[in-house]
Amino acid sequence: PSQRMARRMSSLDDIALAFEIVQGVSTAAIAIVSFIYSLHARRAQQVEAQRKVVQEACSAVDLDFAMDLFVNRRFVDDGGRVYSLNEGDFRGVLSAGVAYPPMDWQRACRSRLVRFLESLRPCSHTIGSGSADFALNGEVDPIASKLRLALKALCTFWSPQGSLYTPCTDDYRTFIKDTYMEGSAKEWTLLTETLKRFGFEGRLEFKGAAGEATDRAMPGAVDA
Repeated sequence: PSQRMARRMSSLDDIALAFEIVQGVSTAAIAIVSFIYSLHARRAQQVEAQRKVVQEACSAVDLDFAMDLFVNRRFVDDGGRVYSLNEGDFRGVLSAGVAYPPMDWQRACRSRLVRFLESLRPCSHTIGSGSADFALNGEVDPIASKLRLALKALCTFWSPQGSLYTPCTDDYRTFIKDTYMEGSAKEWTLLTETLKRFGFEGRLEFKGAAGEATDRAMPGAVDA
């Protein structure tokens, strides 16, 4: 009887040990699953927070001005008056050699251009630095649509594709680049890195003066 009792006790000990092992494995599994879930939750929170930062920066970009000046070749002042730019007007607004544009609306247009370029800076610091790559959904993410379209307009003016004409010259490119850089090459690098995120890599490089002999007869100003 004593031997049977001993065997019985040994079996109970084995069962208890097995139960403890199973319980320990289950506890570890639960801890691992909880840890993985916590990582995913934190990641989702980080992505959402970064997307809000990108969206806020991009929403401040002056897309209407960019489309007007770089694509439609016009300027709409604060009073709603519309000025169509001919090549002489572009020189007045964009030439690095013109320190003080001769006409009031040209000076207003240049000031608006400076503000537009400055509105790109928060975006380039966020996106061009690569810190927002994990939060963007490809080249046409809707949260960055205003920035993407504004950059596309600038690229269309700077380096048009195909048979498109542009009045842009290296003089104007120099003015735009120097105005944006403010003496810091890093600023321009961040902007060009931002272009890559939207499929515009290389579009703000100097490629020589393009199309300087056409499109000369445009009116100076018309009522809106």
